[in-house]
Amino acid sequence: MVNTPIVKDGFLIRNRIIIRNCTAEDVTILKQLCCQTFFDSWGSDFSVEDMNSYMNENFTEQKIKEEIEGDLESYHLAFCDAVPVGYIKLRRNYKTPMPTNLKVVELQRVYVLDKYKGKGIGSDLIKYVLNIVTEEKFEVIWLGVWEKNSNAINLYKKFGFEVCGGYSFKLGNDSSFDLVMKKNLSKQ
Repeated sequence: MVNTPIVKDGFLIRNRIIIRNCTAEDVTILKQLCCQTFFDSWGSDFSVEDMNSYMNENFTEQKIKEEIEGDLESYHLAFCDAVPVGYIKLRRNYKTPMPTNLKVVELQRVYVLDKYKGKGIGSDLIKYVLNIVTEEKFEVIWLGVWEKNSNAINLYKKFGFEVCGGYSFKLGNDSSFDLVMKKNLSKQ
């Protein structure tokens, strides 16, 4: 079987992997996936209180539903054998930490369940959204990534993202430093 992703009817299909846009019907699944992947990724680095505070503010069904139904954010779910295993989130027309007059989009979240990491699903999600933002004629895509998350930084570099700055990120009472990485889409 060919390992090259195929984009067809809004889905990305590779072996047993399917990625599609989220709808309001996905809110409960997406909330569970957001909370699980976030806690698995950062639970050992931050206090339970700070983690719960962040998740209770950012991962409510109401907030996720509003984002899905709005025009500025979009979520995309990855499934492996019909099991939701990861997601990615884009934010459009959001203020960037870098000065620019270009049409810019933020890749805000890329998360995969621990059990499915190392299977190329994060790469599939990034390829999927790069197709979307290119079709939507964005000129730059940027993201913030924790400076200590070397696996994610290396993945983004593989896709042509470059470090261009940074900012302080507050999670509850704790503060960390995120690198800003960007990719010029007009060079593709």
